[in-house]
Amino acid sequence: MQKVTLLLPLYLILFLISILFVSCGNGNFKVLPDITGRPGDLLVVIDTAYKNTQSGEAVMKQFASEQYGLPQREPFFNVVMVPHKAFTKILQSSRNVLSVNINSKYSPGFSIQKEVWARGQVVINVFAPDDVTASKIINANGAKTVSYLQKAEVERWQQHFAKVPDTKKIKEIEDFLGFTLALPTGYLPMLKKENYLSLRQDKRVGEHIITQCISMWHYPFVSDSTFTLSNIITVRDSVTKRYQLSAAKNAYMEVYKELPALKNEINLNGIYAVEARGLWSMVNDFMGGPFVNYTFVDEKNARVVCIDVYVFAPQFDKREYLRELEAIALSAKLVLREH
Repeated sequence: MQKVTLLLPLYLILFLISILFVSCGNGNFKVLPDITGRPGDLLVVIDTAYKNTQSGEAVMKQFASEQYGLPQREPFFNVVMVPHKAFTKILQSSRNVLSVNINSKYSPGFSIQKEVWARGQVVINVFAPDDVTASKIINANGAKTVSYLQKAEVERWQQHFAKVPDTKKIKEIEDFLGFTLALPTGYLPMLKKENYLSLRQDKRVGEHIITQCISMWHYPFVSDSTFTLSNIITVRDSVTKRYQLSAAKNAYMEVYKELPALKNEINLNGIYAVEARGLWSMVNDFMGGPFVNYTFVDEKNARVVCIDVYVFAPQFDKREYLRELEAIALSAKLVLREH
C-alpha cells in the first residue's frame, strides 16, 4: 500500500500552532482581551465593609502612599476600590487588580498571577479569615508588590516601544555611546558633544507642552566612589551646568538640594547600577521637575555610563511621563566591544 503524505499550507500550520498558545478553560478555547485602564491604575476588589477598616487602610498605606521624587503629591498608584459584587466582566480586564478576600473559611494566603482575565494583566490575591489578618498580609507584602507592579508598568511601556522603534537613532546611540536603548519614535536630537548625547520629545496636551528628555554620557572609571550618591549628584550637576541651559541669561540645570535625592541599587539587565531619583531646578530661571539617573560601569572599556531622564510639565502630574522615560533607560544594554 502506497504511503500518502499530507502537506498543509504554511498559513494553516501557523494558525494551528497559534491555537496552542490561546488560553483554554474547561475545554473551551478563549482568546484573552487586552488590558484596560490607564498606566498606574490599580483596581482593588474589597467588600465595602472593609474599605475603612484595617485592611482597607493597609491597602491605601501600601499602594497610595506618596511617591518620592515628584514635585507634586502623587501616589504610587491611582487606587479605585469596588466590592466583589461589582467586579463584573467589564472590570475584569483591568491592568492591575488587587483582590482582598476576607471570610472565616479562608486560610491566610497571598499570590500574584499573570493574565487571569486579560493579556498583560497582573492580579494580586489576598485571602484571610478576618480583617486584622488581611491587613497583616497586605502590609507584609506591600513593598515587594509595589515593586512588582511598577516593574510590570515599565515592561508594558517597553513592549509598546518595541512596536514603534526609532531604528536610526537606536543605531546612532549604539555607535556613539556603545549601548542600545528601546527608543520609540518621536524623540528629536538636542545636543551631541564629545561623550554626551541628549534627546527630547515635546507632547502637546491642550494648550500646554510636556517635555521629556533623555541625556546620556560617559567618563573614565576611577574607583567605586563612582556609586556614592554625592558623586552621582556632583557629576550630574557638572554635566547639566555645561549642557542643560535655558533661554534665560546665565541659566542652567542643577539638582534641587532641598529635597535629598534617593539612591537605590538595581540590576540593569545583568549589570549592577545605581538609580538616583530626585528633583531638578533651573538656576536663574523658573523651571523644575523630576529626574531619574542611572549610573553603571562598562568594565570592558573602563568607563562609567550615565543615562539621565527628566520631565518638565508644570501643568500636569508627572509620574507616568517620568515612568515612560524610566522604561527607555531601563532597557539599556551594553554592546560588547571596545568603544
